[in-house]
Amino acid sequence: MIEIIDNCAYERKPASTYTVRATEFENGHFEITCTQDTYLEEQDWSQLSIDNFLVARDRDRQERAVEFAEKCARSAARRAQRKVRFTCKAMGVSTMCTLTYRACEIDLAQVKRDLKEFNRRVLQVWPGFRFVAAFERQERGAWHVHFGCPSIPQMLCPRGKAIKVRSYVLLRAIWLSVTKDRGGNFDAQRRKQCARKGPASIAAYISKYMLKSYGEGLRNTNRYATYGPVELPKSVNLGTVSDLTSAVHVCYSLGLSYGDVRTARILRDGAAFYLDIEPCGA
Repeated sequence: MIEIIDNCAYERKPASTYTVRATEFENGHFEITCTQDTYLEEQDWSQLSIDNFLVARDRDRQERAVEFAEKCARSAARRAQRKVRFTCKAMGVSTMCTLTYRACEIDLAQVKRDLKEFNRRVLQVWPGFRFVAAFERQERGAWHVHFGCPSIPQMLCPRGKAIKVRSYVLLRAIWLSVTKDRGGNFDAQRRKQCARKGPASIAAYISKYMLKSYGEGLRNTNRYATYGPVELPKSVNLGTVSDLTSAVHVCYSLGLSYGDVRTARILRDGAAFYLDIEPCGA
């Protein structure tokens, strides 16, 4: 790939080395990645060649505007996936919940307003409530919300009451108070496979809706929402290795010293490798 920097032409080429990075979350989860490095090689281009290249590049971008827009949207969806995954792990989410409507609610903006109001009302009975949510559209066109949150207390106290009630009953009542005549349900999905899993499992479940939303053409709207305080950790550069085989070996050595390997993937045709680590026994 050619890049023009300070009116000089460079070709970006893959290097033989890989950089290893690790991200540690407070709850014992780790992500370890290795990415192939690149370098810029200066090209012996005349000013005329550079000018012709820039004209051709701009013309190509105009002719393939739709393709470039889709590529940018895809990249944005992947960044959103990563943000959701990091947020779930940083929050230590352990419960998967779903908010649905009985009526066919097709207005995503209204769904987001409902979710904001649901959060406001839940905070009155559960001050520590925080979650990360993704929006899914059903085949009939109606929206519903999936969200992951830390463990839900068994009992909660309604505002102004001296007694405690089962938390799931109260949360369902709060959601119904928001949706009113449109109806709906709050489901903690305790019996489903994705419920009561570790943050990595719930993060994978929620973040898949980022790319699904992209596929449905939702490219100019937030695909997720985060409520409550959360501090995302920064990745630490652990240095470089000479080739992909060494990178995989280093990643596994580090990963197994931290916990159990949940996911291992080679990405981008060998240009990257990814490990998802959970605490032992999680």
